[in-house]
Amino acid sequence: MRYALVLVLLYGAMVILQPLAPPVLGQTTWLIGLSPLLLVYGALRAGNLSLVLFVLAGGTLHDLILLHYIGMGPLLWLLTVLLVHSQRDWLRNAHWTSAMVVTFAGAFFYLAMDRVFFLVYNGLWSWSFDLSYSLMIISAFNALASPLLFRIFDFVLRGGGPYQGGRSFRHAG
Repeated sequence: MRYALVLVLLYGAMVILQPLAPPVLGQTTWLIGLSPLLLVYGALRAGNLSLVLFVLAGGTLHDLILLHYIGMGPLLWLLTVLLVHSQRDWLRNAHWTSAMVVTFAGAFFYLAMDRVFFLVYNGLWSWSFDLSYSLMIISAFNALASPLLFRIFDFVLRGGGPYQGGRSFRHAG
């Protein structure tokens, strides 16, 4: 339960602080673009009940903020969490840098599918090289930030989650 509460509160804080954040690498929505990082962390560390609560609460908050119809956010969050969660056993014994690759893949999937859901919902299509570049930059930013932020999250949440391998983030060095 604490994972769900803390991660939803972090997502809410990111949404509130986004207008105050300066552009990074030309990206003005980079802070809210870190939301896949929360999903990846939750998928790797949280228990099943906490993960379900986080997906439902955070996904619904996502819909309310972006004015999507209710249900699209939880679906997107669930798909992203399932993608990452399916790699949890493999990552248990993998080098900590492997989790950066999974974080990049999860972030890119989340950001691209969010755009696709938005385009389908609005009945239009608008994809450009600039959008693809932006998605790559934000996904890479998520991957590069993941080792540090995962350690901070582990400290705040007192670790103890299911992803505890011999070479996990906690034991990287």
